[in-house]
Amino acid sequence: MKLLVEVSQGIGNCVQGTPLCHALWLLGHEVDLFINCKPAQADAVAAMWREWPVLGKVFTRRQQLRVRDYDFGVSCYGRHLLLKLFAPGLAMAVVRTATLGQSETEANVEVARMLGYAADTPPSHVGKSDRDFALPARSITVHAGCAVWAPEKRWPHWPQLCQRLQAQGWNPVLVGTPDDRSPQGWEDAYTNYFQLSLRDLNALLSQASAHLGNDSGVGHLAAAAGLGGLILYGPTSPVKNAPNGRGMATLAAPRQHGQEHELTARQPVPIATLPLEDVWAEVTRVLAQARHEPPRNLPQRAQDSPQARLAFLPALAAMATVPPAQGAFAPGPASINSRGAVYDELEHAYTRLCAENALLAGTGRRTRGQMIRLAGQHHLQLAAAVDRTGGKKVRHTVQVHARDAMRAGLWLGGAWQFVRALTTG
Repeated sequence: MKLLVEVSQGIGNCVQGTPLCHALWLLGHEVDLFINCKPAQADAVAAMWREWPVLGKVFTRRQQLRVRDYDFGVSCYGRHLLLKLFAPGLAMAVVRTATLGQSETEANVEVARMLGYAADTPPSHVGKSDRDFALPARSITVHAGCAVWAPEKRWPHWPQLCQRLQAQGWNPVLVGTPDDRSPQGWEDAYTNYFQLSLRDLNALLSQASAHLGNDSGVGHLAAAAGLGGLILYGPTSPVKNAPNGRGMATLAAPRQHGQEHELTARQPVPIATLPLEDVWAEVTRVLAQARHEPPRNLPQRAQDSPQARLAFLPALAAMATVPPAQGAFAPGPASINSRGAVYDELEHAYTRLCAENALLAGTGRRTRGQMIRLAGQHHLQLAAAVDRTGGKKVRHTVQVHARDAMRAGLWLGGAWQFVRALTTG
C-alpha cells in the first residue's frame, strides 16, 4: 500500500514517529511523511529525513498533499489532520489514551503491529551532517534547558552537576537553542553550542560519550544517536515521554499526594524536588556503563500484497485494547481522557476497525464503500458514548464525530447527533 504518515507537535514528538515509518516500510509499504508543524520547524525537521531511504516524499505544508495519491493515512500521536482529509475509515490515528501505559514511540509502532509488524521496535532516525566537532574523550552533552512554553521541566541543579562532572574528569558540552541559556550564563564556563542546526546537533551528539538532560526533544535526538545517559522528569510523564534508546535511563521526581506527571494537572510534580544527590548517584551509575547502543535486530523488508495482509487479521483481533498503566507512574485524572471510559474503549476499537480496513483492502472481502460506512456507524457510536458533562470541549468532540458520520453518508444519524451536541452539556 501507499501510506501517508503524519507527525506533529514538537521535535521530540516528530522523532518518535520515525520508528513507525520504518516498521511500515519493513512491512513492504511505500511511506511518505507529512510534518504537521509550523513552517520554520517543519522545514528544520524535514532536513533530517529527506535522504532517508525509508521515506519517499517529505511534505512540510498542507497544500503539498494530494490525499487521492494514498491508500491509507496514519497519524502519529499528536495532531490528527489526516483524519479530516481522508474518508472515514481510511485513516487511523494514535489516540491519547494509547500512551498511558507505554511510550509515545511504542504507541506509534503499535499501529504497525496492527498491520502485521511483529519484530523489535526500530530505532528512531535522525539525519546528521558531516561536521567534525573534535570532542575530547569523555565528553558528555548536557541539555539543561527546555521548551520556552514549559519552563517547569527545567531542573535547577545543572550548574552543580556539571561542576561535579568536570571534577571527575568528564567534559560537559552544553547544547540547545539560545532560549536554553540561563540568565546567569553559567553555561559559558564549559564548551557550549546554542546555534546549531538539527543536522549539526545530531552530528555532535553522535560524537559524544553520553547525554544528560531534561525531558525535551534533544533527549530524543540523543537516543536516536544511540547514546546512553539520563533524562529527568518532573511535571511530564516518564512513561509517555520515555526516549527510544535502550541505554537512555529515566529518573522522575517523586509524586506526592494529589500530584501528577502531567503539565495540565492542577498539581504537576515539581522537578525541583529531585535532589541533587539522588541525580548524581544515578548519573554515576549510568556513566559507568554508558556506551553507544548496538544495532537492533530488524527483519528484512517484506513484500506487501493483499494476501499477505490478510494473513495478519487473526493477530489483530487478539491485540489488547488499552495498554496497562505502569505502577508508580499510573496516570492521574489530568492524563485520562475526560470523555468517559466507554468512549475510550470505542476510540481504540475504531483504530482497530481502520486497521482491519487496511488489512482487507484489495482482497474483495470489504469494498471501499463498506469500509467508509462501517466507520460512519462507529462515529455515531462514539458521538453517543461521549460523557456529556464535559462542556464545550466535549460538545466539539460530538460534533466532530457527527460530521464524520455525515461524511460517511449517514446523514440522518449524524445530523441528529450534531444538533443534540448543541443543546447538551
